Amino acid sequence: MKLSLSTWLYDHLDAASMMARVKAAGYDAVEISGGHWPEKWPWRDLLKLAMDNGIAIESIHCVHHELKNWQTDDAAFSEYHRRFYGSIAGGDGIVMVEHVPMAKSHLARSAERLGFLAELCRPLGYVLSTENMSEARDEQLEVLESLLQGPVKFTFDAAHAAYASLDPALFFRFADRLVNVHVYDVARGLGLGDWLPVGLGDMNWKAIVEWLVRIGYPGPLTVELNEANLRRVLDVCRRAASAARPVAFPFAAIEYHFAVWSRNYLRDMIMQVSSAR
Repeated sequence: MKLSLSTWLYDHLDAASMMARVKAAGYDAVEISGGHWPEKWPWRDLLKLAMDNGIAIESIHCVHHELKNWQTDDAAFSEYHRRFYGSIAGGDGIVMVEHVPMAKSHLARSAERLGFLAELCRPLGYVLSTENMSEARDEQLEVLESLLQGPVKFTFDAAHAAYASLDPALFFRFADRLVNVHVYDVARGLGLGDWLPVGLGDMNWKAIVEWLVRIGYPGPLTVELNEANLRRVLDVCRRAASAARPVAFPFAAIEYHFAVWSRNYLRDMIMQVSSAR
């Protein structure tokens, strides 16, 4: 199963340094996500760097995180996306992960926006997907039934399902539309929050991987890590270590360690589940 790393962790880096970090951490692919992109990382540079490093650009997540789709009027939404999609030719087969309002009261507008984005993707050869969002809570499954129509594919966010106490197997009905999976751990009870290294929180990864293996999902599993939340973990480590003596933890080393930790945890879990079948 292919493993991908979100660039969200590397928003502070230039494109070459970001791609080098992804390669060093041993990932097969990358998801370009949020932050200063596309302004900071020109698309042609990303394509060349990915090719030079042997890294596949599997997906693009919310072309601009500053543009909240559900808070933007239709004209601004259309104008931005038309301009943006027109600037990223040359990535045939890439999955575009777009957020829309996930509540029954917004279904018509969400479906209309996804239809508009699908038309932008079609001539580029891109695949449009949307993900189950946490604000939908108990409406996630019902909303997805309505939105995953025609060319619109599915990105499964494991944590968003867990927030609503939804068994991942309930999403089996969308298996034929699944093109991407977002994974990260959650430890809210410990005050560490979300977007933590896989295996360091409360998520039931065995059940999630079993479901994905059962449906024959080839990947990618896209690891989403967040600098602010990793720094929170780092602060806990510092406080614990400093009880004995002051210890310096360089963040770059921690960032690398947790990216590799997540990759190894997932690979081991996939191997364990696959060998048990």
